[in-house]
Amino acid sequence: MDIYEARLLTDAAKRYKVVIKWCNQGASGDGVRQLREWYDADIIGDVHTVYIWTDRPVWPQGVPWPSQKSGSTCRA
Repeated sequence: MDIYEARLLTDAAKRYKVVIKWCNQGASGDGVRQLREWYDADIIGDVHTVYIWTDRPVWPQGVPWPSQKSGSTCRA
């Protein structure tokens, strides 16, 4: 999410009188800040390629799909 999108969400939340929440902890660690400081200070030189990766899922995410169709789970 960029700042434009964040502002759009904030404006929409005010307009529709709802509470919103989004998280971006992944970009707030000390390593990220230190790398940015090195970049700003021209310590690491010109950056032309950045490779990123993740070890997710570190916990189950999403809703698993059933392996076969099942009937209704509603009971009368």
